[in-house]
Amino acid sequence: MAAQDAAVESLRDREIGVEQEHLDRVYHRLEEKIHEAEFLMNDAVKRGQVGTPGALAERDAQVFRAGIHLNRLNSEFEDFLFGRIDLLLGKDGERGPDGAYTSVEPADDTVREDATADIAETLHIG
Repeated sequence: MAAQDAAVESLRDREIGVEQEHLDRVYHRLEEKIHEAEFLMNDAVKRGQVGTPGALAERDAQVFRAGIHLNRLNSEFEDFLFGRIDLLLGKDGERGPDGAYTSVEPADDTVREDATADIAETLHIG
């Protein structure tokens, strides 16, 4: 039994490691894109008032587009969530209109003395 538990834990650790590597790559790429958008905005601002009216209009459009893109990237950076959430059976066992458990307190017999519990439901996010 102990060998099986160790194998399950090892598999779980490997899966979490793979997921974490993926998240690290995604966040790194997101940071690169944020820096690119910031560079475009700063570059356009440095051009100042130099150039023809057409060049100034082009610069303003570049700043506007880069600003929108930067705002979207920053929102993604803050709101990015992915993975899974394991839910335990709640004290009342009630489900809301969306079918999710509504209790924030686990049932008394859900968590065992060895601090393990059976998962009642898994939510996959992302």
